[in-house]
Amino acid sequence: MSTIKDGPFKTGEWSMEERLAALASFLPTFTAENFKFGEWIAPETKNGVTSVGWFSLVPEAKAFLKAVREFGWVYGFDWGEWSQSPEANALLENPEALARADVFQLAKLVTTCVRAARFSEGSLARDFDRGLLTGIVRRAAALLKEQSPASRSDADPSHDLGTADERRVWLRAFWGFGPEDEGYLGFTLAANRERFIREFRQGDLVLIYGADQEQTQREQRRQVLGFLEVEPIPVTDAERSSDPDRRWKVENGWADRWTYGVPVRRAWRVTRKIEAHHLARVTFQTHNPVLIASRGELLTPEEAKAALGLPVVPENVFGEPPLPPEALNHEAAIRDFFQPSRGVTPSYGDRNFTVEDAENRLYVLQLSGDVAAFLGRQPFEVKGKCIIKVGHAKDPQQRCETHNAHLPPASQFKWKVAFTSPTFPGGKEAKKAEDDLKKRFAERFESLGGEFFLGDELGVSVEFSQVTRDLSFVITAA
Repeated sequence: MSTIKDGPFKTGEWSMEERLAALASFLPTFTAENFKFGEWIAPETKNGVTSVGWFSLVPEAKAFLKAVREFGWVYGFDWGEWSQSPEANALLENPEALARADVFQLAKLVTTCVRAARFSEGSLARDFDRGLLTGIVRRAAALLKEQSPASRSDADPSHDLGTADERRVWLRAFWGFGPEDEGYLGFTLAANRERFIREFRQGDLVLIYGADQEQTQREQRRQVLGFLEVEPIPVTDAERSSDPDRRWKVENGWADRWTYGVPVRRAWRVTRKIEAHHLARVTFQTHNPVLIASRGELLTPEEAKAALGLPVVPENVFGEPPLPPEALNHEAAIRDFFQPSRGVTPSYGDRNFTVEDAENRLYVLQLSGDVAAFLGRQPFEVKGKCIIKVGHAKDPQQRCETHNAHLPPASQFKWKVAFTSPTFPGGKEAKKAEDDLKKRFAERFESLGGEFFLGDELGVSVEFSQVTRDLSFVITAA
């Protein structure tokens, strides 16, 4: 049996759609008429010395090799042993099997092809000539289409997210519920995570209940504990757990458990006591409880609808921006967190107010999240860059929270205060400093319009320091 030393998709911060898109982008090239992966360079003799012939890849082939490495399709496992397995034989020799491959099988195939090329000159060209590489990128294109919510909705109306009451809910058991220290949903077996990712649909939630074991606090055993909103991409436990949580696993001899994960983006704790068996009676009757606990099973639509009515409060998640204190006390049915908010009832009459000048601070906000997705660009175009906003306010942190309040609650993007200055005597002085900083940013970075820019963090820090230094202020990082 092969031993995986390190799972695939460990490089970069790419989503699964981006990784698949990187492979699929080569489909037009590989299917173009007369395209060749490379050519043999004949031996040459110069000054009485004869060089050995070698295989030269065309630029498009070199770009393919660079992409599969950068996007994590090549990883460390015993590819030599795996290449002799029945699974590999089916994928390598049967186009129909390749057309059904999942992302992990594609990663094994790509790794095997790339590693084998180090020991056999021209083997990648042979893999291309027999249709293997084209089959891989064609399957990636098909999986990418399946990843698209619009494509799934067109192909199968049951995949449509629909209303909050129509969300699917997975059921899993753990010894507790602590997303503030564990920002991931973990699996001990890689195959269980692969299945979860493969069967996951946009909008799915995971309901955690307390395992009926001694490691679970007595009052939490068999009780539903909380909901998780996850992203179906592979991560490791180490990437998404706090130092105390990692120490707890090591000290108890559980370092090799729940190592295969998917990241949690939002979490809610159930605020009422209810036994999981009462909520999911049919699911427990029709599924093995051991499998429910270890890999998860879907509730029936009726059970899911009942689960979505449970009262919850939001929880902080390790690896995600912390929630404002008032959000942590907001209790509502879990479905309400996915419902549109109600508009403000208008009021009429005269309004009088006075705006007074006061001390102000210059600030820079930085947007957390996938910059490429936010701007609709390719990841390589914005690698190492961040979106920033320049402004001045009496309370930069409050201003930041105001901007975040205008984002959807489910948004993966949040503003954070990156830099603030000490106080200016008044708004006019702060405004002058803001204009100076915008001018500097416009000269050095890409303007996104208004007070927004695209730049690198170091450059932002340098320019901000320069402006505050010129005005005899000292920069303070938030």
